[in-house]
Amino acid sequence: MPTSRSWPDYVTYRDAIQAPKVCFTDPRLRAADIRKDDNGIPLAATGKSAIVFRANAGSKDVALRCFTRGTPAQRSRYQALHAHIVPSSPPYFVDFTYRDREILVSGDRYPVVEMGWADGAPLNIWVKDHLQRSGDLAGMAVTWLYVVNDLRRRNMAHGDLANDNCLVSGSHLTLIDYDGCFIPALAAADPGEAGNQHFQHPQRMGYYAFNVDAFPSLVIYLSLRALSKDKTLWQFHNRENLIFAAADYRSPRTTPIWKALAKNRDPLVISLTTALADMCDAPINALPPLSHLVTQASIPAQQQRPWWQTWPPPTYAQKAVRDTQGQEPWWRSATLLSQGTGSTPAGPKAVSTSRLKDQLRSGPQQGSHHRSQSRSPSLAQPPGRPRRKRRAAAVGLTVTVTIVAFLLLAIFIFFVAFIAALSS
Repeated sequence: MPTSRSWPDYVTYRDAIQAPKVCFTDPRLRAADIRKDDNGIPLAATGKSAIVFRANAGSKDVALRCFTRGTPAQRSRYQALHAHIVPSSPPYFVDFTYRDREILVSGDRYPVVEMGWADGAPLNIWVKDHLQRSGDLAGMAVTWLYVVNDLRRRNMAHGDLANDNCLVSGSHLTLIDYDGCFIPALAAADPGEAGNQHFQHPQRMGYYAFNVDAFPSLVIYLSLRALSKDKTLWQFHNRENLIFAAADYRSPRTTPIWKALAKNRDPLVISLTTALADMCDAPINALPPLSHLVTQASIPAQQQRPWWQTWPPPTYAQKAVRDTQGQEPWWRSATLLSQGTGSTPAGPKAVSTSRLKDQLRSGPQQGSHHRSQSRSPSLAQPPGRPRRKRRAAAVGLTVTVTIVAFLLLAIFIFFVAFIAALSS
């Protein structure tokens, strides 16, 4: 496979693909009709790691994905992914075939992924066209929840959920670009994808795991749901996002989008906004799935608890968290502990929804801090010892009172018997 410095760019791919009989090895692709614009230039969509051309091969439209950079074990990744989803491919995926050394460009051969062509507009374009149809936006949120839940049920994740990889036609959603997909067989093979920063957690770089979709799936679901109630939120769209931007994740609760969402009339939006704000500074490997968040946000407000109370923290934090009713998220307390403050981290404590709404509107409270234990752990008495001493003292007192009572009773009986003997 070519080195990372030798991959073709858009221009060289464009020039090569105009002669399919020369550049391709597969008979179907050699006979393919490359779709072109009115000026005779091949139609193409460019991304961070590939260029996609449209062609008609064997009487059907296909997408030809040509890579502009390499990914470790690229061929084996697609083979493993194909084996994982067969025989029941997700209805929101397209068929794909990895063809190694398929296209000839400037004397070298490069791989191509042939995919079924998916009609549809990128998610942000579709949303823009449906801003006046709140029912369509709410319906797409439902569809989105189904797709995300189904991916999780299949024990996989997409890895790069963003506008360009989510195509919508009518009410049908299709996910494309499977370079960063996670399946258990690829757990140790990080593809090096960081995704679109406007949809990804601040700690996304270098992270590759089953819950990699947790953050972007909430960002998209919350955006759709919020826009269905308040179309003025579209003012925060910047062509690469929906309504959230990367800077909003670095400053949760403080940038304008958070304050605007705090005024939304949908209680579910309020609850999910709070959850997203907490997720921004939480460790990425602790994030819960979208289904859990939506379920928790759907119960009565007075019964709701922060997600970090209801979703298990990772193993490394469980040893540091003993009380599940603390006032701070466990990762903030664990951070204090790791910094050597000497404090014993308190676990999460239930916080009322009204208080969370106030925090969203006003931003983080000034001067807030974690209360530390003043007694040194090495000098502290084991928590069970005073309780055992009190129990022993209580038992001793009970025994003493019982003995005294028996003695008094015996004296009383002897005295009564003595008086009776004298009178007779």
